[in-house]
Amino acid sequence: MPDAERPHRAAPHRRAGSQVLVALLVGGLAFAMTVQVRQDDATDYGSLRGVGATGPGVRLTVSDPDGLVDAGLVLDVLQELREAGAEAIVVNDTARVVAQTYVLDDEQGLRIGGRQVSSPYVFDVIGDPSTLEESITFRGGVRDLLQARGAQAAVARRSTITITALADVRTPEYARPDVGAP
Repeated sequence: MPDAERPHRAAPHRRAGSQVLVALLVGGLAFAMTVQVRQDDATDYGSLRGVGATGPGVRLTVSDPDGLVDAGLVLDVLQELREAGAEAIVVNDTARVVAQTYVLDDEQGLRIGGRQVSSPYVFDVIGDPSTLEESITFRGGVRDLLQARGAQAAVARRSTITITALADVRTPEYARPDVGAP
């Protein structure tokens, strides 16, 4: 492909603005997810904080030979999976995605929650396999977004996914559980 037609990664100094935007979006998503957590639902709270989890789901494998998948696109993928009911997500068996997880591009490539990840990106996702698969494969969905950037995406339903990676989760400085919530 000629250079004029080839999409390219922004220079490191140009990524700063997009990194701030991604951090703000993730922060907003984290706040929204935290608000949904109820103190009496310890199982869900533990999943959001990053305890080990096992259940049915899907494995999304993203091959990115040209290095065009960036933090913004990965954030879009994670948001689609969450909206489809993902209860636990890990990328490349090391980067556990929880409420406070951030995604950014840096000099070494892509980081998720402080952990360096590289292609192929393997998203193991626990939730309803049918709903998750549909969120990836529907027209204009995750797979189409990835393919538009030159990446290849394959999804497979799994009867059992075990996630053992834990996230480095900070204790909130200001937010406290609302013990009076219904």
